[in-house]
Amino acid sequence: MSKDSGATSWATIVGPATTIDGCCASGDLIENALDLYNNETLFVENAYCDLRQLQLYAEIHHRLTSRYLGRHGYAHRWPEVRSWTWP
Repeated sequence: MSKDSGATSWATIVGPATTIDGCCASGDLIENALDLYNNETLFVENAYCDLRQLQLYAEIHHRLTSRYLGRHGYAHRWPEVRSWTWP
């Protein structure tokens, strides 16, 4: 359930999710998790997160953690498992 009815749905942004050893979540799974988060935080001020905000957070997270590749559970490079195209 999107807060912004004009928001682009996950299905229009993402094609079939690429997987490496089954590590990449499908678009439906990510959209459902985001909807669940937004439903659980309805009454928390400024907690709403749309898909674009989640994508930006994921890109920032990648930049901050890329040096840990091969350590601390980071087994895959983000560009290899990212479920959407990025400029």
